[in-house]
Amino acid sequence: MTDERSTNIRTPWSDSARETMHATFRSWVGNRRPPNLLDLHQATGLGYIELRRAFRELQGGFACSVQDTHIQLSVLRMVPFSATPTPIAAYLGGEFLCYLGCPGEMMSVGLMPLLENDVLAIRSYCECCFEPINLEIKQQTVLSADPAEPLVVVTGTPWTWERGVVCDFACDNFHFVLDREHGERFERQHGRRGTYLSLDQLARSGTAEVGRRRMRDPNDGPMVLDADAMVTHFEAVGIDVSEWKAITEQPSTSVPG
Repeated sequence: MTDERSTNIRTPWSDSARETMHATFRSWVGNRRPPNLLDLHQATGLGYIELRRAFRELQGGFACSVQDTHIQLSVLRMVPFSATPTPIAAYLGGEFLCYLGCPGEMMSVGLMPLLENDVLAIRSYCECCFEPINLEIKQQTVLSADPAEPLVVVTGTPWTWERGVVCDFACDNFHFVLDREHGERFERQHGRRGTYLSLDQLARSGTAEVGRRRMRDPNDGPMVLDADAMVTHFEAVGIDVSEWKAITEQPSTSVPG
C-alpha cells in the first residue's frame, strides 16, 4: 500500500525467509495454488523448524498470513496472493491464477518478475451491489475496463492498520465500487466513512515501489507501517485525506462558563 515514505524497511529478510517467500511465489504462479510444507522443503531444503521461523518472520513483517497455530502451517496469504477467496481474482492466459488481497495488490502483482510480461485479467465486482467489474492489467497499466474503471473506497484509516497488524486485516479496508454513488451506499451499508482513490492514484500511492522490490531487491525486508507518513504520502498524490486528518485534531477542552 505504501512506499519508503510511509514504511520503515528494517534489516533485510533472513535468507530462510527470503527463500521461503520466493519459493511460495514461484509455486503459486506455476501451480495456481500455494505450496504445502513438502513443496517448500523440496524447493528450499529447509526443515520444519526453519520454515516455521521463516513464516513467523514473514508474517511479522507484513508479508504473509499463515495458520501459525496449526502443525501444517497452511499459507493463507503471501502478499499479493491469497489462498482464501477475496473479491478480486486474477486470470492468466484464460486460466485462474489466484485471488489477490485487495485492489492495491492488483496494481502491484504485475510488477513481479514472474508476471511482468503478462496481461492479467482481473475479475471483481462492486462491493455495494455485486455488479461485475472486469479489467485487463499489464504491470500497472489498465488496458481495458468494463463497464468502466472502478473507484477504490477505503473504509478504515491508516491508524487502523499501522504497526503490527497482519496483511489480511489491512487489505479488508480497501474495496472496489463502481462510482462515488455506489461508494457512498457501501459506506452506509457498513456504517463507515470512506476515502476515495482512483486506480491511477492507487498506483502512485506506493504500490509500484512495493511491487518492484519483490524478488528483486536484496535489501527488501519487513515493513512497519506508519500512519502519519502514510497520510502525508496519500495527500501528496492528490487523495482527499481530510477525514483522516480530522482524527488527529484535538477536541476543545474548554468548559462553557
